Amino acid sequence: MRSNARMKSVLMLATMVCLFSAARADNAQPTSAPTSSPASVPAASPARIASLIEQLGHDSAAQRERASKELAAIGGPAMKALRQAAQHDDREIAARAEDLLEAIPRSCLLWTAWLPSWTGAFALTDDLAIATGGDGKIRAFSRTDGQPKWEAKIDSEYPWLHVVNGSLVCQFIGKTGSLIGLNLATGEPLWRNEPHGGLFVVMPNGIFYSSRDTRLADDIQLSGLSPQDGTTTWTIDVVEFFDLEDPRERWDRWHTERVCLLSVMRRTGQTILVKVDPATGEKVWQITWSGAGSHTVDEDGGRLYAVTYDAPTRKRVFTMHDLKTGKAMDSALSAREWPDDVINLFVADGRLLCRTPTSLTAYDIAGGKRLWDYTPDNIERTDRLPFNVGDVSVHDGMAMFLVPDGLLALDLETGKPAWKFSVSRHHKHFMGRLTVRDGIAYFQTAEGPRDDKGMQRSRLYALDIAKAKHLGLPDEEAGE
Repeated sequence: MRSNARMKSVLMLATMVCLFSAARADNAQPTSAPTSSPASVPAASPARIASLIEQLGHDSAAQRERASKELAAIGGPAMKALRQAAQHDDREIAARAEDLLEAIPRSCLLWTAWLPSWTGAFALTDDLAIATGGDGKIRAFSRTDGQPKWEAKIDSEYPWLHVVNGSLVCQFIGKTGSLIGLNLATGEPLWRNEPHGGLFVVMPNGIFYSSRDTRLADDIQLSGLSPQDGTTTWTIDVVEFFDLEDPRERWDRWHTERVCLLSVMRRTGQTILVKVDPATGEKVWQITWSGAGSHTVDEDGGRLYAVTYDAPTRKRVFTMHDLKTGKAMDSALSAREWPDDVINLFVADGRLLCRTPTSLTAYDIAGGKRLWDYTPDNIERTDRLPFNVGDVSVHDGMAMFLVPDGLLALDLETGKPAWKFSVSRHHKHFMGRLTVRDGIAYFQTAEGPRDDKGMQRSRLYALDIAKAKHLGLPDEEAGE
């Protein structure tokens, strides 16, 4: 009898705190969650929470139901006690606690939407979240409630998406490559451009670039294209542009920043970074490093920071540059030793965050002091990249990044874990691509069984950070 009653209560909790029964259907319709403010969450003392947990095992089904509903309404502040209750000797209490531990985090979600497969490609506008699903279709959802707005059929399963000056630019990767501009409001095609090559860089400031395939042609060109109609606005010779000594030299990768930077790694090992005027294609300045590395830009502070390989010393070195002129500047961080496996650099609130495959370290930019180092205690050594492919996003004093089972937030002051949103308490998923805008964290996961082609369906999440910060941490993450 208790088992049946508990099952009914689970269904009611699912409706109240937005468990995703609807989202688990085969269609891609989103599931919306309540949008009440965190201030509406009822205050509850530890004693009251403890009393409600005991009532989860009450002889009266009605009393068990009322206790479950009140704990669900309390939400995040009850999570720590519920984690302990999940180990309770009373099976009914333990089972209901487990249900609530799954349900409460879902109440922090504004909505989710299923996609046919994981691609990692999505873009945000002021009103829309736009994603691909690996089936040759692009889908646009309302950022407010996740309702579908439009769907567009294209001739590529895995395009990259870029929002540029009111247009959606789809970038196809292939032997010839192509670019398509779509109307953001309707998804209708505006233009198509198929340059003689497959290397593209799309800039958020309105100009993007293409070139001939550097592996097949010596007459390499770099072109600026208009996002309004796809026409070429300027063209330059790459050999001259990058001061290449041999026309047969090729670059291995491109790198873009909001301030319109292009980087080229020469076969000699040197890395060339060039700031470009997007209106004309003219070179503003050029920096040459003796080896590869990572760099980031602080637009507000007018600085560029880089950690690169220095061939003469065979060490990683730090350099700081003026963003307007490219000139090197003195920095206290130059005296520090840097790890060999730096992946990314980020700037936040006067701190430089350095990410490696197994750690995240914060440095004081002004003084050069190392402030904190975060290395998860429970990293699986086979999981070389615990932060997955997503970058670190900073919001409201928190550094957030994706982990194999959800999203983890560190206190930017101390580097200690502050809260965690778990996609599932019992399963790990492939997590990728985190973007934070207007207090909402958007990210994708690969979930569910694989089909006959080995593909998994994907889910796009919209998480309310203001609510999620009340979730706290699992005991193992909190060090208890």
